Amino acid sequence: MSITKDEEIIRKGYKEYPKIFVPKESSLSLIEELSSGSVANGRPSVRQMELEDAFNDGATFLDTYFKLHDVPRIEVLEDGEKKIRHIEDVSPYELPLFPVETDNIFCGSLIENIPEDKNSRIAFWGINLCGTVTEQTTVSWVHELTHTQLDSLKGVVGEFYNAEVLSMVMGNIVASILDRDEHMLRLNDSRRIYEMLVIGQELSHSHKGKLNKSRDESLVDSQYFVSDIKAYKLFLDYYYGSSEIKREILGDIQRVFDYEMTLEHMLGKYEVTADIEIDRKRLVKYFNR
Repeated sequence: MSITKDEEIIRKGYKEYPKIFVPKESSLSLIEELSSGSVANGRPSVRQMELEDAFNDGATFLDTYFKLHDVPRIEVLEDGEKKIRHIEDVSPYELPLFPVETDNIFCGSLIENIPEDKNSRIAFWGINLCGTVTEQTTVSWVHELTHTQLDSLKGVVGEFYNAEVLSMVMGNIVASILDRDEHMLRLNDSRRIYEMLVIGQELSHSHKGKLNKSRDESLVDSQYFVSDIKAYKLFLDYYYGSSEIKREILGDIQRVFDYEMTLEHMLGKYEVTADIEIDRKRLVKYFNR
C-alpha cells in the first residue's frame, strides 16, 4: 500500500510537515543564466561499458576515500509453503541490481522497505538502474549507495529537503575523478541545471496558482531543488578547494556515514544554505568553464 510523502517523512524520522519551498525570482533568473552557459549546452558523448567494469570503478572510488558500513537487506525466503521476510546486514555492494528498461541513462533509485513504526529500521530490497550500462552507471550507483549509508541511520539527516545533497555531491565527485577531461562531470552538470530550471519554474508556478500540483509532487520538487542548490555549494567548495580542503570534505562525509556528525551539522560547517545567489560568481564561472 502506498503512503503519502508526509507519512514517509514521519517514518524516516525527518522533521515533520515541511513547508513547500518557493524559489525567489532572482534565483530562477540566475539558474536560467546558468542554463545558457557552455557546460549546460555541451553534448558530451557517453560510452557503453560492461557492468562489472562500471561497478569496479565505483567500488574503487568508494574504497579509496571511504569506509562504507553494512546495511540491512530485506528479501523473501520460502519455508515450505510459507514466505518469510528476512532482514540481514550485508555490504552495500551486495544489494541486488534491478535493471530498468529505459532510455534515461540517469535512472536510479534505492528500493526501500519503510516500516510503519518510525522507530523500526529501514531495509533495502535492492537498487534500480538503467538497463543500458554506460559510464553514467558508475555515477548513478555511487549516488544510490550513498543513500544506503544515510537512510539506514535514522537521524543522521534531519531535514527531508537535505536527503539528496550528499548523494548528488558524491555523484559529482566520482564523475570528476573518472576522467581528466570532465566529460562525465559536464554531462551531470547539464542534467542538474536543467532539473533545477524545470523544477524551480514549476514550484514558482504552483505557488502562484498557475500549475496544479499535489502536495506530494511539490514536496519531491522542493527536495530536489533545495538539494541541488546545496549540493553545488558544497561541491564547489570541494572542486575549487585546496588538497587540504578536499581531504577535509571527504573526511566529513565519512563522519556523517559513521554518524559522528549529522548532515545538517556538516552543512552548517561549510555555510551551505538554499540561497543560490550567494555563490553567483562561482556558479557562473563553473557553468562556463
